[in-house]
Amino acid sequence: MSNQNAFDTKLAVAVFASLAWMTTANGLAVAETDDTDDESQAELERVQVTGSRIRGVDLEGVQPLLSFDREDLDASGQDSLIDFLRLLPQMGGGEGTFTTAQSGTLTGDSPAGAAGVSLRSLGTASTLVLVNGRRTTVASFANQSESFVDINSIPMAAVDRVDVLATGASAIYGADAVAGVVNVILRDDLDGGEVRLGYGDSAASSNDSRSSINVAFGRNFENGNVTGFIDYYDRSALRDRDRSITAVEPFPSQQGRWPSFNVDPDLIQEDFIEESCPPELQDVGRFGEFCSFNRNAFTDTVPPTERIGGGVFAHFDITDRTRWYADFIYQQNRSEANSAPAPWSGEIISLDHPDIPTDVQEEIDERADELDQFGIDPLFQGWGRFNEARAIDLESDTWRLVTGLDGITDGNWEWDTALTVARNRSVQRAISGIMNREKFRAGLFGELCPDGSVGCDPETDGLWYNPFGGQDANSPEVLDLVRERVPRRGESGLYGIDFSLAGDLASLRHGALSAAFGAEFRHEYAEDNPSPLATADPDDNFQVPVFGFGSTDVEADRNVVAAYAEFNVPLAENFDMQLAGRFDHYSDFSGAFSPKVGFRWQPHERFLMRGSWAQAFRAPSLAQVGAGITLSSGTLPCSEDSEFFDNWCEGEADDLSYLSQITGNPDLEAEDSDSWNFGIVTSPTDDLTISLDYWRFEHTNLVDIDDAVVFRDALNDPDLIAEPGGIGPGNVGIETMSGDLESRLWEVFVQLINVGEQKTDGVDLSIEQRIDLGQAGNLRLFLDATWINSFKRRLSTIEPEESLAGTWRYPEMLVNAEARWNTGPWQFGLLLRHTGSYEDDIERADIGDLARVSSWNRWDGSVSLDFDNESWLSLHVDNILDDEPPRVLGSSANVDLVNHTTMGRFYWLRYTMPFGR
Repeated sequence: MSNQNAFDTKLAVAVFASLAWMTTANGLAVAETDDTDDESQAELERVQVTGSRIRGVDLEGVQPLLSFDREDLDASGQDSLIDFLRLLPQMGGGEGTFTTAQSGTLTGDSPAGAAGVSLRSLGTASTLVLVNGRRTTVASFANQSESFVDINSIPMAAVDRVDVLATGASAIYGADAVAGVVNVILRDDLDGGEVRLGYGDSAASSNDSRSSINVAFGRNFENGNVTGFIDYYDRSALRDRDRSITAVEPFPSQQGRWPSFNVDPDLIQEDFIEESCPPELQDVGRFGEFCSFNRNAFTDTVPPTERIGGGVFAHFDITDRTRWYADFIYQQNRSEANSAPAPWSGEIISLDHPDIPTDVQEEIDERADELDQFGIDPLFQGWGRFNEARAIDLESDTWRLVTGLDGITDGNWEWDTALTVARNRSVQRAISGIMNREKFRAGLFGELCPDGSVGCDPETDGLWYNPFGGQDANSPEVLDLVRERVPRRGESGLYGIDFSLAGDLASLRHGALSAAFGAEFRHEYAEDNPSPLATADPDDNFQVPVFGFGSTDVEADRNVVAAYAEFNVPLAENFDMQLAGRFDHYSDFSGAFSPKVGFRWQPHERFLMRGSWAQAFRAPSLAQVGAGITLSSGTLPCSEDSEFFDNWCEGEADDLSYLSQITGNPDLEAEDSDSWNFGIVTSPTDDLTISLDYWRFEHTNLVDIDDAVVFRDALNDPDLIAEPGGIGPGNVGIETMSGDLESRLWEVFVQLINVGEQKTDGVDLSIEQRIDLGQAGNLRLFLDATWINSFKRRLSTIEPEESLAGTWRYPEMLVNAEARWNTGPWQFGLLLRHTGSYEDDIERADIGDLARVSSWNRWDGSVSLDFDNESWLSLHVDNILDDEPPRVLGSSANVDLVNHTTMGRFYWLRYTMPFGR
């Protein structure tokens, strides 16, 4: 921990301790108790929305808490937890929250079938996901270097309520609660059961169907309850080619099924193509002729997935003051993910290849004659792309068991202790399109053997790979030999035990001084074991043995011990202060203290003010401390005012591109965060509640890479520069062709370090209005809006601070407005989801700097009917008007799939039938 961080921690501890002493002393000095103002409490109850309330703000807390019950989940029309959460304004925009729409086979894609949530766009690793108030295991496959809890591992049928606290909460929950907490509460008290059937499809001609079956059941006993559920969900793929807006990418690839060729070893001559390339695909670019390729014809917008889960929850009274409880959930997810066919570049092809087309042979001969005049031998090279999309399937199994005791002491202190065990195992295999480099190269020279080995004689038993004519002439035998399965296995887990105690410490003049204390221990681990074929090969210059596909191995574990305390101190009538602090010690990087101070002031029965300040932290993820080698690339800024202009850039103003290797770092420190929120809540009438909250986050010490540090250090330390092979994996330095500063850059070796920072602030607005329509029923109106005032990020010491609010994928305004009308057995709903305008990513298009992604309004509707036997039927329609999302330039899909969707109008029909009640 840095000196500044140490100072900040000591200061925070001192502030926390001083405030705790002052408030306690103040209360005890006037320890004569006053009776509670019952009339005031009654008024406050009318302002609060509790119990079956659809959504609202916890007026009794110092922070805004959004709570969504089963009625909210049903009314949303969403069929999975991530589809519901991603539409909340607090979750939208940025690069954080991801769904299966971001999955694929590339290193930068999210894991197949997985989903993660990110509050305030601060990253999935900065949002803590709890189940019934306790932790669960992270996914075994990380999202690049970020560990996350897979929301898709929580069965929708098991969810009773979702609470979202969008402010720093490490003082209560520990690491990862930098941006806040999502707490998923499970159903555990059913008496009877229900069967729910669901089916949906889009209005388009493509098959976009979804289906679900879930059964929930329970029984009350004299001293307890047992509740169980079974959940099944299946979704077909939505493909880019199924929608006109995504069918053709805006910038087709210059590497396609018909390769570009060159015979000049120095590549001075321009590329040429064969005549069999369809005329509509022929084009000329920077390097000469090419046959363009539309990658969107092969990729999924949303891949197919299938999920099945189940669980049992039980609780029984042991005595009138002690209860035993347990919950167990299991979920298996199967999904596919794909990417465009893998490209291959500069591959050498035998000049004696038997399948060279006549027109290509004539071009080779003509160009070879030109080279011969300069004494240069021809080198036949190609730049192309395989025919098969890269596709994988993944099976992920997650289970979680919690068992414990809770109760109340004779002094009315509530206590709770539990053991938690959770595990995730994932297996991934290639389905198609993952091709072996060595075998492919052997096939280009006829040296591929029938048994899959290489080195056969092309004149006798060797097999040829045919890169000509769109590569359609290759036999299934050859393709099967070149294709690889590249299995990948991962496992992550958590073992934990905790104890908490809560009650009233003393009776003060203005109320009870209440407190909570607790301690936790947990062991967590993660292992990611990809096939050696998908990892960097140190014997081949760290090249991955297959084309366009790679994984990083991870192995790490840690122990965590924590203790915390929280106080609620009534300093004056209608003024309470919350003080909380928590210390977490990690076996792999020391510890961190997280304080929090908040207040709640209610000067009037219909008006409340609240605010808080908190420090939070995020421990380096297991994927970051235990990662192996990740192959990447970078660009060194070489403008004339760059610090590297006269050295690495050799006086050239063109930016310098290079290859790099990134490794994990066991010496990483925690990321730190300060968060503030200040808000008001008012209820002008009994039927109207309005809340307005300002929030701010300052997130520092972010884990990232900073290549500039290595370049800068190498200028002063010659030992950091070596010839190729002289640095090696896991070390830091720069390899050049001759091992000195004056020679050409070869490769850069970097580690993850604490380097970045980000700051964001904004405002949340929430309004709820209830209207009694008499015999026509009742109408409820809701508005939830988030406005991002600023979002600034710096991820490198040489990069300027970026202002992201209002730029690509960061809309400044997100709004949900909803109306629900209940009349007799009928319920009607109408929902408007507004995504504000923001700048397009125009780096690849010469259109100036005024391009913007237009705002988008999506209207959803629903109608449901309750029958006399307590069953009910509902129809939900997403995107009633079937509006296309805004067209963008910053995505190969023509659509920003983080903020928008291409599904179009979608119908979802559900029937729910109770039994045994």
